[in-house]
Amino acid sequence: MRLVLLGPPGAGKGTQAKKTVDALRLTHVSTGDMFRRTVADGGEQGKRIQAIIGSGRLVPDEETAAVVDSFLTKQSLWDSFLLDGFPRTVPQADALDRMLEKRGKRLDAVVAIDLSEQKVLARLGGRKSCPSCGNVYHDVSAPPRHTGLCDRDGVALVTREDDQPEKILERLRVYESQTRPLLDYYTRSGVLRRIDGDADSDQVTARILALFQK
Repeated sequence: MRLVLLGPPGAGKGTQAKKTVDALRLTHVSTGDMFRRTVADGGEQGKRIQAIIGSGRLVPDEETAAVVDSFLTKQSLWDSFLLDGFPRTVPQADALDRMLEKRGKRLDAVVAIDLSEQKVLARLGGRKSCPSCGNVYHDVSAPPRHTGLCDRDGVALVTREDDQPEKILERLRVYESQTRPLLDYYTRSGVLRRIDGDADSDQVTARILALFQK
């Protein structure tokens, strides 16, 4: 099975990807992991990616697609994957379709987790993490036992830079302009499956898995 997982910031894509691949026996493939592996492997492609990321720029669509193609080929994953973080744009989706078509394959489904902007702001705005161990908390849904302190090591919790209000709004703006158009793209190709992400993690997982029950 070949799946793509979409959703706005705060929709819990990373968590749902891990739970879904375990249940469906797929391989979780995230863009971040692919970039890190490509850089670690060295070579011309790795050097280009490292230079782009090191300069603070976004990796262009064409280069991102090339990394995905190379990674899936090297890992022999064209028959079974869940892509998380790719595609992010319509040109990337076009590139993925061409890669699959070249191999006589296609996506089985694109799962979009729907979450309103209000819910995104509530989720990310209350999120805090431990700078020491990385444990993540939420003011409402997963508060620490002692306000402002990590349960594991007692270190003062911090709000990640990405979870600052102005950063959240910028991430939403980028999602709306670059990634949301994929919903129309995949609706036209008949593979889009949408689920309501306004529920706890286990409920969202159950909704995703229900899409693939025979």
